[in-house]
Amino acid sequence: MNAFVPVALLIALVSCNQQPSDNAVNGTGHPLLALELSVQPDGTSSPLWSEGIAIAIGEDAAEAFARESIPLSPHAKAWLGVLEEALPRIELRAAEVAALFDVPTMNALVVVGNRGSSDAFAWVPDYIGINVQAFAETYGPPDEEASDRMLRIVAHEYLHLLTYAFYPNHRELRQTPLDRALWTIYFEGIGDFVSVSRKWHPDEEGRYSPVAGDTLGRLEPIFVERLEKLAAAGDIDEQALRANIAMGKFDHKWGSLSFALWLHSEVRRCGEAATLHAIIRMERDGVLPLALRYAAPEFKTRLGVLQDVVERESAETGQAVPDDSECLKTVYRPK
Repeated sequence: MNAFVPVALLIALVSCNQQPSDNAVNGTGHPLLALELSVQPDGTSSPLWSEGIAIAIGEDAAEAFARESIPLSPHAKAWLGVLEEALPRIELRAAEVAALFDVPTMNALVVVGNRGSSDAFAWVPDYIGINVQAFAETYGPPDEEASDRMLRIVAHEYLHLLTYAFYPNHRELRQTPLDRALWTIYFEGIGDFVSVSRKWHPDEEGRYSPVAGDTLGRLEPIFVERLEKLAAAGDIDEQALRANIAMGKFDHKWGSLSFALWLHSEVRRCGEAATLHAIIRMERDGVLPLALRYAAPEFKTRLGVLQDVVERESAETGQAVPDDSECLKTVYRPK
């Protein structure tokens, strides 16, 4: 694929501010993903981009970034070309992702910027931010895998929008440090599930790929230790314990990546529809059952104790989510 589409043409195409015709949930229809370039001719940034990055860095920092004149670099322009060319495929993948999890589709506006954020993020009700400068700095100039990478990453963010729409009261599920950690693992983990490349996928028998097996060997001890500490009573440094739970270097994401790889194994074992239709309804309550099934045997007892804590707290607060999956409900529990 030739990613180097003429930039003037691209800017003309994406700066029309094509708002989706209906930003509400669409049911099972084909979603429309429109593009808007937030970088102005003078190099400053649009208010919409500032709104998106302010969630992560604060309003003052976002406004300061907006005022800076930062023209698109050549490599950022090239990544903009990749996104524009891949958009029809991304729309198809967005519809597939909604179908995989049995949730309604929705239209979205993909806002393209070049400052103040990671490579991709999403914010409610229906915005996906793509920082093409971060793509350039992280991945270099577009290569033969650029289009597939862009598709996977935008699909990840689109699933976040669908998840927020599916759980309008999601913040009520985050009452304790452990609750918040499990929600993050689930929320970011299903995003990682749709965005990991094939090298992470298990084989037809469900066996881990070499890179997945080696990575889980490093991450599973961290997963168990961090959740144990987050579940403990008393003063804890929650922020420090959450480090790398779902952010940072990809193969260091002890929470979301572990969950995504276990979920891929469960799909191999139980089938895509049965597993993903159930996990979207179980949300955080699906994390530890998957860990119990797929983590190394030496962690089963400790994970079982954590599961007992979650079940007890859920019962006390009336927040238990029914387990409607024949796959996920039958897990090994140490006696």
